[in-house]
Amino acid sequence: MDAASRPPARLSRRALLRRGGVLAIGATGLALVGCGDDSDLPAPPAVEEAPEEQTAATAAAAPAPAEQAERSDAPAEAEAADQSQASAEQAEPDDGPETATEQSDEPAEEAAVVQAEEPPAPIIPDPARRMLMPDRVCADCTLEDPAFEPLPNTRAFFGYADGAAYRIEVPNEWNGTLLLFARGVGGLNDAGTGFTTHIDFGGFAPGRELLTSFGVAWAASTYAATGYAPARGVDDLLTVKEIAEAEVGPAQWTYCVGASMGGGTAQLMAQEFPEEIDGALALCGALSNVEVVDYLAGWHSVAHWLIGEDPSATDAAGLIDWATALGSVDDGGLHLTPRGEQFAAVIEELSGGPRWGFREGLARQWQTNFALGTLYVPELVAQAPLPAGAVLPHDGSLLAFDTRDVVYGAHPEAGVDVDRLNEEVIRFQPPPGLRDDPALGVASGVLGAPLLTVKTSGDLWTPISLDRSYARKVQAAGSGDFLVQRAVRRAGHCNFTEQDEVLRALLDLTRWVTEGVRPEGEDLTGDDLSGAGVRFTSPFDADDPLAPAAWSLPRRRLIA
Repeated sequence: MDAASRPPARLSRRALLRRGGVLAIGATGLALVGCGDDSDLPAPPAVEEAPEEQTAATAAAAPAPAEQAERSDAPAEAEAADQSQASAEQAEPDDGPETATEQSDEPAEEAAVVQAEEPPAPIIPDPARRMLMPDRVCADCTLEDPAFEPLPNTRAFFGYADGAAYRIEVPNEWNGTLLLFARGVGGLNDAGTGFTTHIDFGGFAPGRELLTSFGVAWAASTYAATGYAPARGVDDLLTVKEIAEAEVGPAQWTYCVGASMGGGTAQLMAQEFPEEIDGALALCGALSNVEVVDYLAGWHSVAHWLIGEDPSATDAAGLIDWATALGSVDDGGLHLTPRGEQFAAVIEELSGGPRWGFREGLARQWQTNFALGTLYVPELVAQAPLPAGAVLPHDGSLLAFDTRDVVYGAHPEAGVDVDRLNEEVIRFQPPPGLRDDPALGVASGVLGAPLLTVKTSGDLWTPISLDRSYARKVQAAGSGDFLVQRAVRRAGHCNFTEQDEVLRALLDLTRWVTEGVRPEGEDLTGDDLSGAGVRFTSPFDADDPLAPAAWSLPRRRLIA
């Protein structure tokens, strides 16, 4: 963009922090600053598979703006600066009463609502822009009503565009930073036979009040597709970005931030449309796109081999019941049969190898992962009886998952005949050529914008094996300078702490973009992950053998 179209220069980090009563104490200290009490944050989503919103609380770490005449009644008082060197220093919000008091002293301006026409006129994206999934539109789906009440001193824009609903909230004193929030995958329908046909935003992002109070705008979309469609998320978020630019002008800094499937969307955005964003943050991300479906298909193939018979019912409830031959979960934890212990050993290797949090993570994800077999196990059962080692072609409607070349393993003590397993396990094959489609297949490894990824070691929904595989692709593609990865030593999907893990990651990403300071990371491609995440976990589990001797900080989970 040219200099004339950019927002004015912004206040420095130190000036902003002084305004809030906090000293600039460096990245580590900033990451420890609180973000307000729980009353500031909406309850996290109940479905563990859709945690895309957690990063809003962290994204408040953007610089305060000089007021723009066209966006505020007050005259702009920007510092003069060379726009070519505008490395906006990212300010950390504080939880002290000073900031809250100072903000409350300001007279609240009336919030503005910019509503879509009734009935809403569909907005068509720029026809010149390439789309990854132009035909992935759920004609039978219902969308959440996009209308929402803006916060004081902000403007709300909402409506419908290209089969999806969108929301945009822009502070009156916008600092030129726009965050595109990528949601996670939706849940199953009530019958447990497929994805839901009602598509929502997944709620508001935590910390929305703090985010906008620091001048940051955000935008979100329901997407036009249900189910697992990170590429459609790219298409729809870029459409919303076009709408935001038409309403308030181009952003100076644009970030794509997402979790779970939304992390896959952020990764695809940095791969396919780096010119549209300045950086991306993938939290608990489904990296490398289709490989998470490879993993889940492998999960069920191994279970099928160990159980030795087809499920009697292939809805979610039927598959969970089928899995009782391996184990079950109740309030007392995960209870595995002898065959279940073998299953756990194979899944441990498949999901990244021995590491902290695996066993608890397996318990947390047990029922959900088995339930999701309803998306492809019926095809297996429909062709029964199948010979040992059969390869089942599929139509690619659930991306181009492919398990033909997966080599399953297990530690010797598990007693699994891995040679026989690899000979006899059922495998899946996608249509020819589909694996190379960026929307449906694997990631290319090419990056054109900085990407920071964070993954819990005991995530059994989007396991750390995806991060390892993706890092190898990025290195092979020569894009290693654009990738930084981190692990957090904890079980569960997207089980991060807000201040010390997520907030730190977003602060580090913005400093990388605006100041050229590459974040600290770690190599997750090695054979031993037993020490992964030590530098980025806060707090540690009390029984973690690598935890500091005196670790007493409370843990608050950011997303469910």
